[in-house]
Amino acid sequence: VIGLAVEHDRASVLEMEFNWKGKWSTWGMAPHLLISMLSFYVADQITVQRFLTARSLKESKRSFLLNCLSISIMIPALSLVGVSLFAYYQTHPEEMRPIWVVNTGKAEGQPLLDWSADGPLLDRATFDEQAVRKMVAEGKILRPNTVEPFEDPERVEQLFSGGDGRLNVRMLARRNPDGGREWIVNRKAQDEFMPRFLTDQLPVGIAGLILAALFAASMSSMDSGLNSISMLVITDVHRRWGFGRRWLARKKGKAVEELNEEDEITLARPLVLLIGVLATLFSLSYGHIGSIFDIMIAIVNTFGGPLFAIFMLGMFTRVTTGRSALLALLAGTFFTLWMMAANTYKSLAFLWPWNETIAGIWPLIFGFSFTVIVGLLGGLLLGGHKSRSELRGLVVGLGP
Repeated sequence: VIGLAVEHDRASVLEMEFNWKGKWSTWGMAPHLLISMLSFYVADQITVQRFLTARSLKESKRSFLLNCLSISIMIPALSLVGVSLFAYYQTHPEEMRPIWVVNTGKAEGQPLLDWSADGPLLDRATFDEQAVRKMVAEGKILRPNTVEPFEDPERVEQLFSGGDGRLNVRMLARRNPDGGREWIVNRKAQDEFMPRFLTDQLPVGIAGLILAALFAASMSSMDSGLNSISMLVITDVHRRWGFGRRWLARKKGKAVEELNEEDEITLARPLVLLIGVLATLFSLSYGHIGSIFDIMIAIVNTFGGPLFAIFMLGMFTRVTTGRSALLALLAGTFFTLWMMAANTYKSLAFLWPWNETIAGIWPLIFGFSFTVIVGLLGGLLLGGHKSRSELRGLVVGLGP
């Protein structure tokens, strides 16, 4: 596995060359990871509510250190899993699904596919022999190296020599001459490697245990997220602005001012259901939007950096006030949203004043810095600072 990783340039840990477009450049990824992880541990409701369930501050600290240790082991382990899957499918290309590698030509008179792009994949329903033979006859399936339609009858028959009624992947996949002759797959196929390997290659009991662990891990994240959003709605919308209070009072047969936290559970439960349905609908459609990693980076960039900056301003400065913090949060969010959108979507590229675009890791870094600067300047200009005694215990250096 390690030998193949080195041969195919999958073993480099640090990418020291500075490049604005490089997604994994160390110069951009190091500060990005620092800010994003601190944002998760400091300014994320999911993490904060877990800390608050601990019986003591000592246990909160212990859980935090245990989490840091676990992640330090988990990230390299997951990387090794990815490299292992890469090595397996590179040495067993016949185990790859045709849908992962096959591309089709465009309509007559139009240029053929650019292999450097994510070409259209055949629909899964078309992978029976009759449908594929029909597509071959219409010149829609291309030979991988010449990018020309299959025409030679002998080669056409070799397409169906994969065994068990499967197509011969070796006849459909292209090999990259510059990457150690590796088999090229569509980027969307990478999300299917692990579940397909589990179901096809592992014994029934082991595959079931691993799938159960994956579902359990997913559920633990989802239930925390659903509960967090519900709690935020109850705290910031229901209690502060009165959303649903009259309905809840009528349902409980109480006056509005008599409602308590126990009564709010009646409102929180349908909220969790509604949020869960919306999240499920989004999960069903995210494949048409893009990579889940890119979506996660976009969300962290847009909200994580500015929100973390507000926490840092509140914890370490006396200058920032409520008004300047709100101004900084809004300005920082719009700033990171602009950077991210202008460098991600071609239709919005005109919003970017420079010729060279930047990778998705940079908006978080610049957005965090921009929010801090706006917060400091806003605090100086807007005034309304609190005294040292009022900030005692809230700002570092002013009491425990």
